[in-house]
Amino acid sequence: MLRGKGWITVWLGCLLSGVMAVQAQQIEGLVPRFERPTGRLVLARPTQAGAFLDVVGRRAALLGYEHRAFEVWGYPLKILRDLRLEFQIADYPVPLSGEETLAYIEARPEATVLTYSHAAFTVRQILYAPVHEPGIVMLLDVQAVRPLTIRVAFRPDLRLMWPAGLMTGYLGWNEEGHFYTITEETRRFAGVIGSPLARDVSVQPYQEEPKDLPNRFELEVTPELAARYYIPVVITGSVEGIDGAIATYRRLLEQAESYYRQNVAHYERLLDEALQIETPDPTLNTAYAWALVGIDKGWRPTRIWAPDWWPASARRATASGPALPGSSDAMRSGPCWPRRPSDTSKPLVRRWTSCESFSGKTVRSRTRSPRVPR
Repeated sequence: MLRGKGWITVWLGCLLSGVMAVQAQQIEGLVPRFERPTGRLVLARPTQAGAFLDVVGRRAALLGYEHRAFEVWGYPLKILRDLRLEFQIADYPVPLSGEETLAYIEARPEATVLTYSHAAFTVRQILYAPVHEPGIVMLLDVQAVRPLTIRVAFRPDLRLMWPAGLMTGYLGWNEEGHFYTITEETRRFAGVIGSPLARDVSVQPYQEEPKDLPNRFELEVTPELAARYYIPVVITGSVEGIDGAIATYRRLLEQAESYYRQNVAHYERLLDEALQIETPDPTLNTAYAWALVGIDKGWRPTRIWAPDWWPASARRATASGPALPGSSDAMRSGPCWPRRPSDTSKPLVRRWTSCESFSGKTVRSRTRSPRVPR
């Protein structure tokens, strides 16, 4: 029979076990800190308002401008736009926007790092697109002297590349998984954005007058948590329904470190195996190496989604054609995307764009524009 100090020991043991269980639950899904490998190419400088930036893989892209919002694609879907960060320091009443605290950018083939700086915190936003995955991974490297709340704001914008279109999309919150789902009426196309620490703060009061506000979720980060983990945010898209998008989301979340290392290895191998040039001008040599990286990021070996109204010959042509990254306007002249005929009763009026494939040493035409009789 336990008495006195024995009961205290048991009570403290139970309390400690409960605290450890809560901590384990809180950190589940976070990415333990790791030493990030780096490739040989890097461009770094203080940020310049309005300068274009991109984070591109073969199946996904984040596009935008420094000190402005971003948009995210998981080819062939645009998933969201107006992606922004906001910071709230504990016991400090004024929130700080990412646009006003962004200070430095470091671009590498494997990832782009944006540094947000304030007297009370430094946050490095590590952005990368796994080479063969339709998603973007964001790792937040937080250094803060006080607890910090990071708000992630965005507007869902689910739509296919031009010229295809979608019906009205809608947004849902998964409380158990801590992520938003973005889908549409057919449930064929879907996107996901979330984080293990995400807490939904988008719901407005029932009687509140409707307002055009972005959706938001919060990440509450303590200095102790930030010292041990990167805070991940993952964005994915799928043309195989919401289950496909969620599966990709979980895969990227669970293997975030592995995908980062794969990116580094992929682009280092590319630079080792591709044809190199060496001139007396180091700037030209570096520009050529970056051009090789850009070409590799631009080509997509997997099948492009084709609308149902395309003829069978055109749908077959997209089986191995490339997809170039870019905004919806840039996609208008992308390869393998035919113009939809204005008069469907005259099929010969259709004109197809050229579709080419990079095969290492040669570039060959996949399809040709047929002559239209007059």
